Amino acid sequence: MSFPKYNIGDKVVISQNIIGDYNCPKTDCYINSDMTAYKGRVATIKDIASYESDTPARRYFLDIDNGHWIWTYTMFQPLKPLKRKVL
Repeated sequence: MSFPKYNIGDKVVISQNIIGDYNCPKTDCYINSDMTAYKGRVATIKDIASYESDTPARRYFLDIDNGHWIWTYTMFQPLKPLKRKVL
């Protein structure tokens, strides 16, 4: 099974599609309704949790919530690189 792996210091965007009070079957991670307040916001990965589970997806702690919630790759959307305008 292949899934995105992020590292400490990586920037991510919290997906606009996360649903509160939902248990994601792909990662076996619960999305609390309070986490939806961060939809669309950019966050930095501060730590990677060691988590024993049948699913191999990593769990991440973010700066945006002071490491309060555990996040997984399914809760992120790609961060679009900024393009420099030529003047």
